[in-house]
Amino acid sequence: MAHTGFFNKPYTQQEAKSEVEYSFIPVGGKQFHAAAVAIIDCFNNSTRINEPSLKKILERFFDYYPKFISVQPYLTAHDRMSMLLTGSRKSEIVDCMAFVLRQLAVDEIYANPTNYREVFSKLSSETPESYLRQPDTSIPASGLKALTAALGITITLSYTEHGKELRKLETYEDVSINHPKFEVMLQVQGDQYFPRVKSKADFAFVGQLATPSVEPAHKHSEKTVVLAGIFEKISEDNSRLLLAFEQNKKRLMSMVDAGELTKEQLLTLYVKFLPKSHEPLISQTEFFQQLEHLDRKPIVPEHPENSDKYVAKLLVETLAAWISTKQVDVDRLYDNMESKPSPSL
Repeated sequence: MAHTGFFNKPYTQQEAKSEVEYSFIPVGGKQFHAAAVAIIDCFNNSTRINEPSLKKILERFFDYYPKFISVQPYLTAHDRMSMLLTGSRKSEIVDCMAFVLRQLAVDEIYANPTNYREVFSKLSSETPESYLRQPDTSIPASGLKALTAALGITITLSYTEHGKELRKLETYEDVSINHPKFEVMLQVQGDQYFPRVKSKADFAFVGQLATPSVEPAHKHSEKTVVLAGIFEKISEDNSRLLLAFEQNKKRLMSMVDAGELTKEQLLTLYVKFLPKSHEPLISQTEFFQQLEHLDRKPIVPEHPENSDKYVAKLLVETLAAWISTKQVDVDRLYDNMESKPSPSL
């Protein structure tokens, strides 16, 4: 499949050495403002850009902010972006770009809500659809993965805390991209975001001074359209996933009970099929445990007499979760077992 990423420039050894030139900078702490700064910096420091992705950004940008449209004919998307970034105040452009990126992300979230169910975890079916589109609405950090699907870029979040050297990295990337060449990296401290940039001086005043925001030429419908339809889709998908999970868990546990699958074999399968994805579906088995007990009795703590059996049960639940969410191919998993049943899922 052709590379559809935002950036197509090969990653050379020289660029690997230049990593030391990058630094995280404060630009006000807002999520999409940080993403906008990181993307603009990547554009300014790259020579080859994927035109379709660039056109997608510019099309939405000029739709919301037509005053920035250049009347010069025969300009490429690269030319138009260059003129946009050099012809206006950087803080103004970042503010507008942040709004555009939010709209692109929310479009993707609404188009595929079951891929971003954590975004809706603190909302209700009565929440207006326009709520997530508002600049001041907080979206979970994982909601940024919607930008990878919308633009084909790779986004890495570096979670840090003061006084701690260890950090957690979470990477979102378009699975259709075979060899991502560039990534946008943001540092996350609580609810504050800091973009990694190379041209630090270009953004010296972004987010540091109070400036009047540029109003978009139009806004999405102010009608009271709520998220009821999206919550219905998520509920239906939850039911489907839970059914698949229970069937897969039952099949695997029956093999354990019959002595066809040991704890050691399960551990081997766990290591072999550990998903490469850095974006688990609300922490794997926890997600299904939540679904299992939505309308059931209170959870009773287990006190297993056989520790090996208990470990095997935990491994079975994890493997069943991976299969049910299609992070692991069921046929390949069973092919790696000595006794392969006929999977129904």
